[in-house]
Order: sequence, then C-alpha cells, then structure tokens
Amino acid sequence: MPEYQEPMRSEIYVTSWLSGFDADPAEITAIVGIEPSDIRRRVERPQVKENEGSVHSGLGPEADLPTQVASLLGRLEPAWQSLFELGPRYDAGIVCVVRSHGGDRPAIWFDSDIVKRAAELNACIDVDLYALP
Repeated sequence: MPEYQEPMRSEIYVTSWLSGFDADPAEITAIVGIEPSDIRRRVERPQVKENEGSVHSGLGPEADLPTQVASLLGRLEPAWQSLFELGPRYDAGIVCVVRSHGGDRPAIWFDSDIVKRAAELNACIDVDLYALP
C-alpha cells in the first residue's frame, strides 16, 4: 500500500524580470549571457506594453520563499555585472507568487543579503499572496 502524503499546502514561484527596453530581447540575452525562461515581445503580443525577459528560480513550488529567492540570485550570479549595469536603465524586479491552501501561511521574509542584492540590481520585490480554500 502506498504511503499517505499530505497534500501540498503552499506553492511558491519566484521569477526575476527585466523590461522597458526597445531592443529585441535576444540582444539583451546576448549582453547578459543568461537564456531567459520567458520572453515577451511587444510586436508579438499587442497587450504587452514593453519587451520583457524573465528568469525563474529553477526550483519546484514546494521550496520555501527564502530558498527560492536564493536559488534565483544564484542563477543570476554569472551575469551580475551586466545586470548591475542594465538595472538603472530599465525596469527590474523579483516577483514572488505564494499560493496558500487551506489556511497555511508560509513565512514571507527576506534577509538583509537578499534585500542588498535586489537593490544592487535596482530591482523591486513584489509578493503576491493568494489565500485559497
């Protein structure tokens, strides 16, 4: 008989994004040297106001928020200098989506290193919390 497993109580997704540039996202990719997880081009989607590229944390939704953000920053590390230089010229951010099920409320916090590193990239931090039944 299979072992009983508790259903996942929270799902957490963390993504960084860079937007507000007129160049094709492929040009930004060439400068940064990191392949984006997702690209949105104005010319392909009329509802998109600006070109945008994003990189996901690379972890599954069961990882906690600090672990997700640390993983994302680690994935950006090889391009840190380029992102540091691009950050003030464009819009940058880290978006954290937390889907909480059945009253579960995971901790939402960022240590000083995460805040410092986000500031180095001139990135905002956005947390979207969805409390689901």
